[in-house]
Amino acid sequence: MRHQLLAAVAAAAIIGFSGNAQAGTILHDSVGDFASIVFSQGQRTLPGSLALGPVPAARSNVNAMFDGNNTTMLSLGLGGYISFLISPTDNVISSGSIIELTFAGSGHKEIASLYLGDDLGNWVFIGKLLNDQLGAAVDTSGGSGAAALSAVDGNGPTTYSMTVNGGSFNSLRLVDMSPVEANNRDGFDIAELRITSVPVPEPATLALLGAGLLGLGAVSRRRRAA
Repeated sequence: MRHQLLAAVAAAAIIGFSGNAQAGTILHDSVGDFASIVFSQGQRTLPGSLALGPVPAARSNVNAMFDGNNTTMLSLGLGGYISFLISPTDNVISSGSIIELTFAGSGHKEIASLYLGDDLGNWVFIGKLLNDQLGAAVDTSGGSGAAALSAVDGNGPTTYSMTVNGGSFNSLRLVDMSPVEANNRDGFDIAELRITSVPVPEPATLALLGAGLLGLGAVSRRRRAA
């Protein structure tokens, strides 16, 4: 009976742990889903020259990243950046996706560096997102390994996906790293952005999970001894 009770405690701990995380998952896909969005837009090269000017208003609207319309976008501008702090801030980022539209043959070479952080600080470099003109790829050389990145080429739109491997990050930052060249470039474009977060397990839940796993180990050892 004692062995059955220990196994039941372990099962309850595991079910409770995974169930709470699943139930608390949040998809951040609107401006209101973030505690803060900090946007510092860079500039663009004017048509046919290296002269710099402002990014057009049509590509300067933060809401364009969340409108479900791939023909509208937010341009970071050359050297610009945008940072997101999820809400609630005590959740942690588990995954995310970004859609960029520039197609191969356009001549627009656009790159963004991706970082994860805590409360809009303590930034950890994850990798670079390269647009379709640069092969619709990711470059994680020099990255921390805290998250995995991948890219899917849609013959124009490129979808970048991120899965967090560890850490307690509640912030994400994109920094434009596009080369300054002629041909009317305005930096990395974000057509759509989605971030998923989950609650941090409560200490009591972790303690229960640990007790349950220890119980399972004890049952296993007793059975082997018998």
